[in-house]
Formats: sequence, structure tokens, C-alpha cells
Amino acid sequence: MIVLNLAKPTKNDPNFYKRWEVFGKVYKTLDLSKNDIEQTEILVVDQYTNVDLQHIKLLPNLKFIASATTGHTHLKFNPKDHPFKLVTLRGDTNFLDKITSVAEFTLLLMLRCARELSPNPFKLSGKRIGIVGYGRIGEQVGAICESMRMKVATYDKRNSLYDLMNIFSESDFISIHLEENDETKNMIGWSLIKTMKKNAYLINTARGSIINEVALMDALAKGRIGGAALDVVERKTFINDHVPNLILTNHVAGRCLEDRIETDKYIIQKIGLFTSCG
Repeated sequence: MIVLNLAKPTKNDPNFYKRWEVFGKVYKTLDLSKNDIEQTEILVVDQYTNVDLQHIKLLPNLKFIASATTGHTHLKFNPKDHPFKLVTLRGDTNFLDKITSVAEFTLLLMLRCARELSPNPFKLSGKRIGIVGYGRIGEQVGAICESMRMKVATYDKRNSLYDLMNIFSESDFISIHLEENDETKNMIGWSLIKTMKKNAYLINTARGSIINEVALMDALAKGRIGGAALDVVERKTFINDHVPNLILTNHVAGRCLEDRIETDKYIIQKIGLFTSCG
């Protein structure tokens, strides 16, 4: 069996590819011989790997696509239309509860806003955070903030638009933890951003497409809000690196070595169970 690992390596992880050798020979590129292409049964990707139908057509005997993620928007096709099995972390609640790197990074961005962007550095205790998207990561962020004596307000699809408007207008921090889909694209736009407090901060560690970046950059440039910290962006052309009230990081919230090792091992174990049963 051949494994094609197109995922982005984690820094200082010497076993990033070696872990997958339990299934056979591992390649890092699609530049394979015809024989190796035909023997490739496992394709490893992650949220940093965009895979389209052209990639899939090159792998006629593919049996598994492995992605140590909960979503699969990085796959530009419907996996249900193909005979291979998509193996992800979606629904594996007991395991995912241990994966906390994104929630911890969200706290880091909040602290950086409070200490670096504010003209008068302040503490988080007593401040109000609005968590938009209250799934696994949102809940983790809420627990962290409550332990720091912050006031926590939450929004998910069960809430109304009125609730969301109130969260934006009353919170000192807004932290985005929504899934990327047609409903959430550009969900955070002019109408919500303009209701934020002048000294409030917007944090996004979810997906860049959720925020209308033109509206956000306008609000930042005109000082309508305190600032923003973005780990993800949709279109870099809309983002001005030189805006003084903006913190940009390069989609690194989930790139924690410990979590990456554990999620890879878990996905490998799941594939192993499928192959032993099949």
C-alpha cells in the first residue's frame, strides 16, 4: 500500500511522514510513477491542502482520504460521490475535547489585543466576551474566559439575529468560532461591525470567509472599533498589514505539535480499524 501525504508538515516534527509508514511507503508529492499512482490507497490532507477532482482522478485505486480535521471544506468536491472513505475527526467528541490549541491561541490573541493594541493596556477579568459559534472550540474558549472571571455571552444557530446584534453591541471582545458554509459566508458584515463598541476587539480563528474583510478594514482604518486579531483571512488583498490596530497571524492557531501528533495517531488508528474490518 502507498500513502500520499500532502498535508502541511508541523514545525519540528521529524516523524510527520514516518508515522504513516505503518501502512506502507509514504510519498510527499503527486509526482509519482504510474505504478505508484495506481497503488496509492491513502491520501493524507489537512485544512492547508486544497484537493479538487483533478487530484482524485489521478488516484484510481484510492480507498481513504485522511484529514485530521472536523470539516472538509478544503476538499473541493463532494466525498459522498466517490467510492473511497473520508476519515476525519468529525463527531469524535471524547477525543476532540482534549484538543485545545485553537482555544488557547484565542486567549493569546485576546491578551495581545488588551496589552498591545489598546492605548491603555487592560486586564481581561471583568470584561465581556461574545462567543459567536458555540461548538467544541467555542465552549473551550468560554470555559477559559469564565476561569479568568470574564462575562461570557454565546451565540449559535439556535439564537436569533437579535441575540447576535446584542452580543456585538455589548461585548468587549467578539470571538468567531463558526463553521464555514454558505450561511456563514460574510456573516460578520457592516451591520454587525458598526454596532461594536469603539474600544471592542474582533478575534477570528475560524475561517476568513466568515468576515466581510472590506467592512472590517474600513472600521479599523476609521477607528470605529478598538482593533482586530485575525489568524485567518479570505483575501489577503483586502488586508493592510500596516494598520496599527490589527494583529495578523498566519493560520497557526491549530498548529500545535502535541495536538498534531495526537490527531494524526488517532486518524491512523481509525483507518487501521477500517482496514482490519474490511
